[in-house]
Amino acid sequence: MRNPVSLIIPFIAPAGTRGAVTLQHDGQSGDKARLAIDMGSQGNGVKAAAPLALDGMRQLVDALIECIYAVERNGRLVADKEEQ
Repeated sequence: MRNPVSLIIPFIAPAGTRGAVTLQHDGQSGDKARLAIDMGSQGNGVKAAAPLALDGMRQLVDALIECIYAVERNGRLVADKEEQ
C-alpha cells in the first residue's frame, strides 16, 4: 500500500481573500490526482476541484517552472536597471 500524497499551498489573493491550492493522491485513485482550489471562508467560499491525470500533472509542473523562470528573469532585469 502506498502512502497518500497531499500538497497544500496557501495563498492570499490581492483582495485579501485567503485560499489554498491542494493536490492530493490517495493511492487508490489509479493514475489520477485531485486538484482543488478553495477561496474564502467555509460556507460562503468558492471551491473548484477536478481529477488530474499524469499528463495534466506534468503540464502543471512545466507551467509552474516556466512561471518561476519568468519571475526570476524579471527580478534580474529590475535589479540590473536599478544598478545602472
